[in-house]
Amino acid sequence: MIYKTKIKVRWSDLDANQHLANSQFLNFTSAARMEALEFCGLPLHRLYELHRGPVILEEKINYYKEVMPGSTLIIHTEIDGFSSNGVLFSFKQNIYSEEGLHHAHATLFGCWLNMQERKMAKDLPEEMLESLKKILSKNARELNFQDIKKLNPKPQNIHLEELL
Repeated sequence: MIYKTKIKVRWSDLDANQHLANSQFLNFTSAARMEALEFCGLPLHRLYELHRGPVILEEKINYYKEVMPGSTLIIHTEIDGFSSNGVLFSFKQNIYSEEGLHHAHATLFGCWLNMQERKMAKDLPEEMLESLKKILSKNARELNFQDIKKLNPKPQNIHLEELL
């Protein structure tokens, strides 16, 4: 199922070119995902009680059409990938105008953190698994831990002297 969110573009969302700033696309898609989780029965306070928090490992946006001040956007959010235990997930989000113009497409890959251990969760409570299925795409792909290895670029630590 696709969860739909409406967001009005405010003047504070604009950049120097007087259209929606890149960073606001990320803020809007993040807000839409949190609304979708709330719709599923997983508001922030419930995630705290379950000791789980979402971690973004990769997020990408393709821009198609600029968004002007005063526009109302409709963001479609769905989970399009899920591991068998629910720990890995991917979201697909499309941003449209009220007239149906496609402004942007966003994808996100992440995992659930065990907030007590501060590590990737080994599993999810059954309640979470069932709740998240409310916004699972009918064409969702099954994710596995090999998908994490496909993320780029890889971290490369440097020595302190190289920082300055």
